[in-house]
Amino acid sequence: MKQQKRNEDAVSPVIGIMLMLVVTIVIAAVITGFATDLSKDTDKTPMALFEAQYVKYDDSGYIFGLKHKGGDPIRLQDVQLTLEQVGGTNLNGVITVLPGAGGQNDYGERYYPLIVRGQEDEGPKAIITTSDVIQVMSGFNIGEGSIAKWTLTHAKTDKLIATGEFLVIKS
Repeated sequence: MKQQKRNEDAVSPVIGIMLMLVVTIVIAAVITGFATDLSKDTDKTPMALFEAQYVKYDDSGYIFGLKHKGGDPIRLQDVQLTLEQVGGTNLNGVITVLPGAGGQNDYGERYYPLIVRGQEDEGPKAIITTSDVIQVMSGFNIGEGSIAKWTLTHAKTDKLIATGEFLVIKS
């Protein structure tokens, strides 16, 4: 009798190659995920259109508001408003930065420099939607006839939501 020689490999070469491909694809997917930052929690910057609704100076000080003309709703606590003088006499540069979340003064008291008209009781938890007005409650010093630039940024991502300019007039 003739004895047959048996091939006693535990895993066939085809299965071995398939396993190597699967492992390679899984490793590539994990590396791609980390490289494109899919592993971290990301905040999306809202997109919205704003315009300066009114800017004037009277005996009580400057009155300034930004009207939401359309786009994503935004929580007031997630915005930051920067005012900067860019034209006119006595250029001051950045005049003030107003956080929607409010802050604390030197005496430890909370203050809220921005409100959403009609939602004053909500404070920083107010939601800004189309036709709402963000009103500046804090004073700022810009000379009459000066041009000022306003910039609204998303506080969580530090990215621009909207920007514009206005002329300061005396009423």
